[in-house]
Amino acid sequence: MFTIEINLRSNPVPVIIMRKDQEGADQLYHTLVQAMQGEGEKVLHLTCEKQEGRRVAVLSAEILAVQVSSKTSSPTGMGAGFVRN
Repeated sequence: MFTIEINLRSNPVPVIIMRKDQEGADQLYHTLVQAMQGEGEKVLHLTCEKQEGRRVAVLSAEILAVQVSSKTSSPTGMGAGFVRN
């Protein structure tokens, strides 16, 4: 299972989306990065593969950072390569 964390402006808690395989996680990561780089605001509709029926809509202009990590790669609860305070 792979975790995609989306940090939003003025929101202290990241939005977390799960993908079953690395290909799906990488595809979602690239989609989010393209939305961040694009002109104007878009609404992105995202679903979680771990919990059926879990959906969220995110405004692309509010995304500050996106991080992908393997659920098993961070036994200490830290994000992949990033320190959380």
